[in-house]
Amino acid sequence: MRVLGLYCGHDASAAVVEDGKVLIALEEERLTGTKKQGGIPARAIMYICQALRCSPWDFDEVCVATPNLHSGRTHAEDTNSVLRMYPNARLVPHHEAHAALAYVWSGFPECTVLTLDGGGADYFGSVNYCSGGHIERVASLRKDEDEAFGMLYYYVTEALGFTPNRHEGKVMGLAASGRDLGLFDGLFWVDGEHIRSAGKREENIVFRRLNSMVAQYTRMSSPLSRDDIAASCQAAFERTLLQWVKGNTVGKLAVSGGCFANVLTNMKIANLVEDFYVAPPMMDDGLSIGAALSAFLWCHVGSASLVARPRHMYFGLPPSAFLWCHVGSASLVARPKHMYFGLPQEPRHIWKPESVAKYLSRGYVIGLFQGAMEFGPRALGNRTILADPRDKSINKTLNERLSRTEFMPFAPVILEEYAPEILEDYEVGKANAPFMTSCWKVKEEWVSKIPAVVHVDGTARPQVISRDVNPFYYDIVKAFYDMTGIPCLINTSFNTHEEPIICFEQEAQWALKTGRVDVLVRG
Repeated sequence: MRVLGLYCGHDASAAVVEDGKVLIALEEERLTGTKKQGGIPARAIMYICQALRCSPWDFDEVCVATPNLHSGRTHAEDTNSVLRMYPNARLVPHHEAHAALAYVWSGFPECTVLTLDGGGADYFGSVNYCSGGHIERVASLRKDEDEAFGMLYYYVTEALGFTPNRHEGKVMGLAASGRDLGLFDGLFWVDGEHIRSAGKREENIVFRRLNSMVAQYTRMSSPLSRDDIAASCQAAFERTLLQWVKGNTVGKLAVSGGCFANVLTNMKIANLVEDFYVAPPMMDDGLSIGAALSAFLWCHVGSASLVARPRHMYFGLPPSAFLWCHVGSASLVARPKHMYFGLPQEPRHIWKPESVAKYLSRGYVIGLFQGAMEFGPRALGNRTILADPRDKSINKTLNERLSRTEFMPFAPVILEEYAPEILEDYEVGKANAPFMTSCWKVKEEWVSKIPAVVHVDGTARPQVISRDVNPFYYDIVKAFYDMTGIPCLINTSFNTHEEPIICFEQEAQWALKTGRVDVLVRG
């Protein structure tokens, strides 16, 4: 059975699932160039149909996930428009789609599934027990009863001058440099299966608490720093979430929803439970896949086994599928008359891993553009920027070239066989290591060897790779290891600040021409 899954909220996306396996999945933002693109994923549908050589109506089922209905950014009408296009479509509740994604992809025959975010439709979270292809909802965390727990980070992000629903990762990065002053203690607490709050959304409990704390510390002639506010937010978030997870997990745990994008908390969750899996597209972009997988579950209730856990996120279309630039725009860049933009470029067919590693060892920044585009928030080797992790000063250089914030840490890509040597307790939660969805402490003897990928708190958010998943990518890292004795590289997403990860080859060429990267490698 071939199912089209759609999501029309922010992070709009479309996916096609056949017999439980993803054929294609695309985020609309990659095609429009607008970060967090919402609305009907029309371009994604178009490209998917082009790749599958079918019409938008040639699917056995269409499943639509309900949007996140925050005030001021309602996508209900977009969802209704899609339902008019597909009158027989199934409407999948937001957190059911999150739960289906986490359960099916976890590979666990039996497990607890927890979902948690800033609020989707009527709920902001759920507790589920899953077995034999069946998801049993035990509890729903209702927005009409409590403020959504995910909004704690949302409001603190906004209060610190960042863009909410986009820059929460910056606040998490700042937290490592601050002190937990207990600023947000008591705003949220665990009540069995629920996370309660000191007030509802209209009461603005986070802003009111923050305003009172700022005033109190100002009176004491000790103004609050951004770092301390961020650290207090992270600490309150961790304490509440860890207590909720511990009290509601039976056996193995799979999770989805924006709250589980917090990799520091995920690291600690992994130490609490028997086994732990984070759905790699845990944000709302994954809801198109989750909605489609829910149809698979409806047809396989009682099945002892579902599908194998996916080993990669390369669900986008390969470069050859994109025959033109951004739909609706003129021309992204003028057609190049030559490829001599800076350093000499080797022809596509003779790039060898050793050649790439040689450039990297000499301090050059490499843009790697190959194969099917990644799905989800992380670049995992096909739309990736690579650099030498031995030089800490390269962080400043990269941030300037990519217009990013300097306190944000870069992440490493590590060869699988060397991960236990570099990361403390690597076996704990290692199912998440290929997807950058958790952190590990870096062993002390490695901190000075790879300073560019170690945050101030001594952690790293790695991608651990094996050769059978991405041979060319792996071979680049292996060749760098053979030259330097360092089995890892900086891996950061191929994009500039406030833009989505690139999709088209013309964008990669533009990055080369404008000096974002020194060398462009097209696999």
